[in-house]
Amino acid sequence: MLMMKMILPRSYYNLLEATTENNKWQDFEKALGHFCDEMEYHCLEDVGVIDSEGDIDSIKTERVKCDVCGNLFQSTELIKFFTEWIKKCVVTAIPKANFFKLINATADHFLTFNYTETLEILYHVKNICHIHGKRGGNLIVGHGEAIRSFILNEHGYGEGSDKAMYDIHEAFRKNTSQALTTNISFFENLPNIHKIYSYGFSYSDVDMLYMKEICKKIAKNSIWYFNDYDCALHDIYKEKLIKCGFNGTFATFNISD
Repeated sequence: MLMMKMILPRSYYNLLEATTENNKWQDFEKALGHFCDEMEYHCLEDVGVIDSEGDIDSIKTERVKCDVCGNLFQSTELIKFFTEWIKKCVVTAIPKANFFKLINATADHFLTFNYTETLEILYHVKNICHIHGKRGGNLIVGHGEAIRSFILNEHGYGEGSDKAMYDIHEAFRKNTSQALTTNISFFENLPNIHKIYSYGFSYSDVDMLYMKEICKKIAKNSIWYFNDYDCALHDIYKEKLIKCGFNGTFATFNISD
């Protein structure tokens, strides 16, 4: 137990460091997807109970691993802590004049991955979808990594440390299907859209579900604009959008202030 009291804060630190080091939110969510791999390496790999003959006692070793995983499950409370932190955030950014010129605050449709009311407060936009929730409500946070495997017992149930790690991994998963279903009315109103501007969007694989839905709804001759700030990544973004079904053209735009 004393060991776990030291491990848990360190795991929080590693997850937060993923964001603060590169100032990229997607790195934090990606870190959530690799949390169990990291914990297996740091907490489970060297666990071994030796029997009286000097051999590994597999049954007792597995019990110890399950105890460790039980403590590690407390790490999933990080999502709750994050939600509480978002509630306390204050929008202090300065409006960008060029962004004001680009948008029509009452007619345009906005899909935001920001949990705060930045667009509403700074730019007075009306038609906005907080796809992953807004502070004060339920927030959708997490990763989109592959599902972990575990062994079923003779009764068809998962058990042991592998199942415990699976549960932790799934607790950190971002439920994009739920988010899409909850906000489907926003996407249903896109058929007459001919221009799409992305600003500060990372095109993470876990969020491609929304891009597929957008590509299904918008006009066939649409133009997709990328911010020229991250022009080195545009080819990657284009490839992802084409895989999502986009068959229009691409362009860039600039917001310098």
